[in-house]
Amino acid sequence: LATAVLLYWFTWGTYLAYGLAFDFFLRVLAGSCLSPIGRIACILAKCIGNKPRVGRPKQFASLCGFTFSLLGSIFYILPFSGCNVVGSVFFGMLACATGMEGFLDFCVGCFIFKR
Repeated sequence: LATAVLLYWFTWGTYLAYGLAFDFFLRVLAGSCLSPIGRIACILAKCIGNKPRVGRPKQFASLCGFTFSLLGSIFYILPFSGCNVVGSVFFGMLACATGMEGFLDFCVGCFIFKR
């Protein structure tokens, strides 16, 4: 994700944001079957020995990721002052949730789904 932030600052980050939103959209539709990032994650998880988790809580978490990345992408293209900051806040919240999933094995979307 740090690489994604650096790419946004130095190159064509808006397109990267759209790509992330599209990837989450594909995950909502068909799980990690259609998602390029999801496929890579499944392959890496199998190499490490972790079993990928699937199901409705993960699909809801993907929907949350799609919502945050779509809102972030929309705010990046709005012509008003400060919209880039709002878009960055949405992507920052997405990065925090992703970090919690990766490092702490705590899925925020799954937690919200179960409540």
